[in-house]
Amino acid sequence: MKVFKFGGASVKDAAGVRNLAGVLRHFASDDLLIVVSAMGKTTNALEEVVWAHAEGRSTREMLERLRASHLSVLAEVAPVDVAAAAELVLHFDRLSAVLGKGPSGMSIGTTIRSFHRARLEHPDRGCASEAYRHSEHMDRCTHRGADGQHLP
Repeated sequence: MKVFKFGGASVKDAAGVRNLAGVLRHFASDDLLIVVSAMGKTTNALEEVVWAHAEGRSTREMLERLRASHLSVLAEVAPVDVAAAAELVLHFDRLSAVLGKGPSGMSIGTTIRSFHRARLEHPDRGCASEAYRHSEHMDRCTHRGADGQHLP
C-alpha cells in the first residue's frame, strides 16, 4: 500500500487539484490510501467562521467566500460534473442552516482553545496535516508527497 498525503497548499486551486490527479494516475494499479487536507487556507477560514458564530457575529460573507472559491475550483476541474456541484452546494447549505440557528449551548471557544493548547503542547501531533505520520498503521506504509517522492 502506498500512502499519499496532499497538504492544503498543494490543492489550493484548480492547478493543484489537476496536479494531484496527475500524480495519482502514475499509481493507478497500486493500492493507495489518499489523505487530502482542506484546500488552501480553508481550515483557517472555517475557524474564523466558528469564532464569528460563537461571538454572535454574521458569518454570511465568510461562508459565501468559501462557497464561491470551492465552486470556482470545481468548475475549473470538473465543469460538467453537475452532481459534484450540487453536493458541494448542499454541504454549504447545511452549514449555513446550522450557523443560522445561532450559537448552541456548547462552548465552541473552549473547544478551539483546547485544540490550540494541544497543538502547543504536542506540536508534532497537533497539526492535522502531519497526523498520518503518527499512526502505527501508517508508519508501516510507504509515504509519498504530492510530487510522488518518498517521504521520511
